[in-house]
Amino acid sequence: MRKRVLPALLACLVCFLGVIKDLQAKDRRYKFEFDDVRRTYRVHIPPAYSDSTPAPLVLSLHGFAASARIHRYMTKMNRKSNEEGFICVYPNGTGWPRAWNAGNKLGKRKQADDLGFLNSLIDTMVSRYSIDTNMIYATGFSNGGMMSHRLACQLSSRIAAIAPVAGGLVYGECEPERPVPVIHIHARNDPVVKYEGDTIAGVHFYSIQENLENWAELNWCEEGPDTVFNENSRAWRQRWRDAESDMEVMLWTTRRGGHTWPRGRGFPIPSLAFPSRAVDANEVMWEFFVDHPMKTKDRFHGDPDENRDEQDLRSIQSPE
Repeated sequence: MRKRVLPALLACLVCFLGVIKDLQAKDRRYKFEFDDVRRTYRVHIPPAYSDSTPAPLVLSLHGFAASARIHRYMTKMNRKSNEEGFICVYPNGTGWPRAWNAGNKLGKRKQADDLGFLNSLIDTMVSRYSIDTNMIYATGFSNGGMMSHRLACQLSSRIAAIAPVAGGLVYGECEPERPVPVIHIHARNDPVVKYEGDTIAGVHFYSIQENLENWAELNWCEEGPDTVFNENSRAWRQRWRDAESDMEVMLWTTRRGGHTWPRGRGFPIPSLAFPSRAVDANEVMWEFFVDHPMKTKDRFHGDPDENRDEQDLRSIQSPE
């Protein structure tokens, strides 16, 4: 039996690595020095791209111990890029295992200035390509999803909207300069970033529900959540909104899927093996992104006493 299984596993591994190599061959690889560290990233340009027409830009961030190559493979994001015409950039984190400084207090190694790096990366992309600066978005998986939350907190002047997958807000003080639309996708049975919250090494992680309620408060979304449940897919969507500003906070929850990217590719690891088919992460996030470009002026940029309470938006903080 072992004689049969081992060759089969090796064949699968060779095939798997070959697929990754083939798919990555069409991406452009770049690097630059930032804060005395060599930072690397990959860029996917859709076939319809033209210098004469500004294209949307999506930053897609890998999870803990992964990479731009692995993340690009598991998300199938290039397919959506080709269909919709947006440029997708896949940056790499730092350290070993590779990770993002999303703001949590775990780990003792020196934390990289990932916020500064990603801000500089946006500058680089805008200078190199024709980018619609009102349509710059961020998404990410697990630790990368956590980093996308941090971008919304600290880089709201550039990030139009975010779409974290399987990664909650862990940055202590969230003080966005403007409301940021958020769509979050998570499996209820995720064993890694638990839906109901967790405590790791003395650090408390709030539940996903609490995370999204916090964003609804930050964004002044007083309506909701309204909930839509799909009996066939066993997925449900919650939405908080502010009708006057068209601001939205949305949470898609799947019953199963573990720690994966819905409708993405799995890996031969129990928690990563079987992505949910209940919702297409790329489809719902792109629809959300298109609905929420950066607004040059929103209701919070006018008279501060006209449309809000005495409580200042910037005084609201996320859970530590």
